[in-house]
Amino acid sequence: MPVVDLTVNFRISESAHLGRDLIKDLHAFSVETLKKPSKYMCVKINEHALMAFDGTFDPADECWTAFNLHITCLGVDVQQNKEIIAAYTKFLSEKFGLPGDRGYVRVVDPGRENIGPGFEEDARRYRHRECENQDTRNIM
Repeated sequence: MPVVDLTVNFRISESAHLGRDLIKDLHAFSVETLKKPSKYMCVKINEHALMAFDGTFDPADECWTAFNLHITCLGVDVQQNKEIIAAYTKFLSEKFGLPGDRGYVRVVDPGRENIGPGFEEDARRYRHRECENQDTRNIM
């Protein structure tokens, strides 16, 4: 169920084709780094966000570039977070030219009870499991 959500205050790609390639690269890197199945991985890149870092907005000058990377993933712990943050910081610097001191990488395990499936088959299993856990004597 990992969700990888990158927001930057500049335009990453000038063409839709290049944008798709960047999403694919971030997706493949995320599958490898988070060690989660590709079929559950959701990756999103938000370009041209109105955001400031250190009170500055202008992304035209490299030193004003800003980013936030939010990773929501079940089953990560504090020790893994350090490794994940280091890996993504390096990837963002190499792939997108993002300086590590102009944004944050946040890794959160929301807990299984706070995530619901969006896939029809998984949703049916989830609802079935919830129904099995209900006390049916009090349904009326």
